[in-house]
Amino acid sequence: MSSRQHPARVVVRHRVSDARRDRRLGNNSRFALEAHRRHTRLQKYGRNVVREARAWLPHCSRRRSRACLGRSPPLVQRGWAMPGKQRYRFLFLCDAFNSMCQRAMLRLEAQGHQVVVHIARSPAGMIQAAAVHDPDIILCPFLTRRIPSDLYRDTARPCWIVHPGIEGDRGMSSLDWALQGRSPVWGVTILQADDVMDAGPVWATTTFPVRPGATKSGTYRRECVDAAMACLDAALASFAGGGRPRPAAQDGPGRARPRMTQADRRIDWDAMSADEIARRVAAADSQPGLEAVLPGASAPVSLFNACVARDWRPSSSGPASGSLIALRDDAVLIACERGRSAVWIGTMRVGRNGIKVPARDALAAVTRDDDDAVTRPCRPVRASPGLFVEFGRAPDGFQEVYAWRHPRADDVVFLWFDFYNGAMSTRQCRRLCRALDNLLDGTSSPPPRVLVLMGGPGFFSNGINLNTIEASADPVAESADNIVAIDDVVERVLHATGTVTVSALMGNAGAGGAMMAIAADHVWAHANSVLLPSYANMALFGSEYWTYSLRRRVGPDLARSLALAGRPVSAHEAHRIGLVDRIVSDDAHGFVDAVADHAGDLAVDVEAFLRRKAAAAPAEQRRMRLCRRLELMHMYDCFRSDEYAARRRDFVYKSAAMPCRK
Repeated sequence: MSSRQHPARVVVRHRVSDARRDRRLGNNSRFALEAHRRHTRLQKYGRNVVREARAWLPHCSRRRSRACLGRSPPLVQRGWAMPGKQRYRFLFLCDAFNSMCQRAMLRLEAQGHQVVVHIARSPAGMIQAAAVHDPDIILCPFLTRRIPSDLYRDTARPCWIVHPGIEGDRGMSSLDWALQGRSPVWGVTILQADDVMDAGPVWATTTFPVRPGATKSGTYRRECVDAAMACLDAALASFAGGGRPRPAAQDGPGRARPRMTQADRRIDWDAMSADEIARRVAAADSQPGLEAVLPGASAPVSLFNACVARDWRPSSSGPASGSLIALRDDAVLIACERGRSAVWIGTMRVGRNGIKVPARDALAAVTRDDDDAVTRPCRPVRASPGLFVEFGRAPDGFQEVYAWRHPRADDVVFLWFDFYNGAMSTRQCRRLCRALDNLLDGTSSPPPRVLVLMGGPGFFSNGINLNTIEASADPVAESADNIVAIDDVVERVLHATGTVTVSALMGNAGAGGAMMAIAADHVWAHANSVLLPSYANMALFGSEYWTYSLRRRVGPDLARSLALAGRPVSAHEAHRIGLVDRIVSDDAHGFVDAVADHAGDLAVDVEAFLRRKAAAAPAEQRRMRLCRRLELMHMYDCFRSDEYAARRRDFVYKSAAMPCRK
């Protein structure tokens, strides 16, 4: 590798005037100064560091990384033979490559089938994709558009629709009606496409109990996706055996329902309790949100991420319904039914085509300074709750970061960081850093022998928050701040030499969130979780110490392949290649108990492991520092690129425009 190709050597030899430096780094002073400081620090390492960097990170070159990130590989690149079983070619037609599509693709590929994913933009595009790929089966795991009749009238090739509803249910708002109407049981049905949407013959159907308090997106990702995989297996077995779909039952509870409108979701702050409002927000989660008008706001806002304030104690002169009465982190507390109850709202969107951002930021944009409860102090309601809550319980109010102690071992701690959609903003990362410092510095109490990073029930983490970045006044500077903040979180995990760290993935992990998970000493995952250890889809090189942690787990060649491929990995495949150390459970309800049992067993004898970890720390931490500096050099370049800006805007605004984004 020549000196022109290697970033570290470029920096060591770089000698330019201040004017040339500013032109290279851009005019933003904060961003330019941060980049320049890191470049200057790296110069101090000299030629020895360059030689170590070339040995430790042989694949890290600006020229190669940009070239690879400039063209995203196809989503599907392989299929495996399964002797004795019929293998099929599948064509996926979908609005977006969401959690349902990812699980279905990984499941079918593991069974030996070949899958091609086509993002459906138009009827002509769908017809062309079918003509080019000539599939045996067309599967629509997540499609809200009408399928051209040319495709589903071909009797030799089935065209399957995955509908998130019980048999006989029809319409675009199936989950919305089920959750808002408190249906105790719901289901998933695989249908043959037909002239009437969702009314075709049934290939397979199944039901599941609805979790109390579950959001629409949470129900979709967990129960609906799990049920859909069971239906897919059943439909495939029927097709392979020569079976045909049967007509849908006409006497069941399922029926055609219209698309739910904001009028159907309307809330009454005076008459409705916090529980009812939170349930309606949950039924509208992800999209379209629950539209509401708040006192003093100049525009309607859509509500997301609601939580009943169980610790609210009403007074005799309660606040007016709909008024803002308290703050906690980025959330706002709103009075309901004349102050008798209250609901926390963590996320809001201004207008129907705006960006979902923390509620405090959204309200600041639509309220006047002279009457804005967000900009002046208001009565706190446990504004700074303690970090620990009782094992097995959720906090009484809005609290994204909290911890449990093991019921039988006080030196085992479970740290939850349940951020909306798994995205971690700069402020959230800093709060998580403070929680880690509180646990690991040993000033208030001895550090735990085992620290289990739980993430959230739906997502472990998805890395930096692209919504808050896009909504900021300076997305380039905010991107830099956000990546440094999340790197600080990962640094604390990597430097915890006196504690055994465990990442427990109850849900999915993507991009920087996946890299954060593998920084722990042990990685445990639910059997149905999916990892996406790549930044390529956002045209980013990546950070979160991935060039250290990923290489350490799978080796340099596979690390580079995973980072550049931009495709998901199932928990079982991740276990096979070394990304995950243990598959803990295939039961969503038993995952936490299983993690607690394994963590308790792990804490019994950790002294030898911790001694080895502490002895290796000086050399390993030097490599970590080097990896972080090299990653951030690449990221500073990426953050200024037009490609990253375009993909970020595409992700944020297309997500906002999706009719049923999950």
